[in-house]
Amino acid sequence: MAAPYALLVPGTSAAHGGAKRWPAERFVALAGEIARRGVTPVIIGGAAETAEAAAIQAAVPGAISFAGKTSLEDLAGLAARAAYAVGGDTGPVHLAAVMGCRVIALFSRFSDPALAAPVGRVILLEAASLADLPVERVVAALPEG
Repeated sequence: MAAPYALLVPGTSAAHGGAKRWPAERFVALAGEIARRGVTPVIIGGAAETAEAAAIQAAVPGAISFAGKTSLEDLAGLAARAAYAVGGDTGPVHLAAVMGCRVIALFSRFSDPALAAPVGRVILLEAASLADLPVERVVAALPEG
């Protein structure tokens, strides 16, 4: 895959009834901004994220989805070459950080960053509810270039 690309991780575990998920429409808006910056949005996650991936692809021409199509080894390889990754407290975000990828991690009150923050080049954005975390705040945290 040609660089630059950014990984978008819209899913998290089903625990907490989705409270650890940033709303899907915010990922759509973020993907649009990423694409405007000349970076390809690449959606990763499990089969449960195919609806979010389809919504992003419908709104952002050129976005690529690997939702439900990758192994852990595939995810590690994608993360190692990504410009950055954005997502909540979930395994693929932690894996991206371990692989040296810059990560913007989105944490709600259901995840304690002192115990569960990814380790590496991480920008941590917190909100009591991720529904209250505006797109503009995440966009402001994106790396330049």
